[in-house]
Amino acid sequence: MRFHLGMFIATAALFTIAGCSSSNQPPPKQLGQNADTYVITEHTVIQLKPVYVSGYLQTGLPTQEDDYTVRYGSDVLKVKYARSQTNSATHGSSFAEVAQGIHQHSYDHDPDLSQVPQVGAPIRRCLLSKNVMSDGSPSIAIQPTPEPCMVQIGDTLQYEPSPNDGMFTDVIFDIVSERVQ
Repeated sequence: MRFHLGMFIATAALFTIAGCSSSNQPPPKQLGQNADTYVITEHTVIQLKPVYVSGYLQTGLPTQEDDYTVRYGSDVLKVKYARSQTNSATHGSSFAEVAQGIHQHSYDHDPDLSQVPQVGAPIRRCLLSKNVMSDGSPSIAIQPTPEPCMVQIGDTLQYEPSPNDGMFTDVIFDIVSERVQ
């Protein structure tokens, strides 16, 4: 998977990777109150069957799928690990070094679940910016604390392990289903 500088610059400007343009979640409560939290309640690993074409094993295909159940208030989301970014640059690196240090992972190419929170750990909801992306989709604001946060943007769930550090690390889950319990 190749790094696209244009996408990185847009991401850098707004500290976000955009999803679709709407979210079904209510706005977060004011600071000082108990903020809404997400909790991963289940992680299921599904081993995928090998694929054969004309009797030959197809290599390079995903061998597993990582499914999660996430609770947000009364909403229960079924999600799949889609992609993530890690960064080998160190804090204080130049913008170019940070850009070069980005490592992109996806469910079908070098998946990396190292940043996914543990089952049962509460994750506060990310605050969204009043500014939007050029396509009208929401963007994640600078957060009031360095603590990890998560937010639904359209049909994706985005986890920010270090939302304000400028290293562009995140985990994106595709939302498969959503129900109210």
